[in-house]
Amino acid sequence: MKSKDKYVINSFKELYTEIKDMGEKELLVMINYEVVKYKRAAIIERLHMRYSKLRNARERKELKQGLLLL
Repeated sequence: MKSKDKYVINSFKELYTEIKDMGEKELLVMINYEVVKYKRAAIIERLHMRYSKLRNARERKELKQGLLLL
């Protein structure tokens, strides 16, 4: 991300480059920042899709290990 603000996404190309290396916590921060500051629906949707994919994978793994969802 080229901007001084590390949470700014300047293009979809940049989003797709950065998003693949983000974890759940970082994605949550990015989603909330985008909702509060920029309100770009397409960016929010894509960030949330990635967050949901990671969360679902983690939850399935935990369930298979006999853990409860909290």
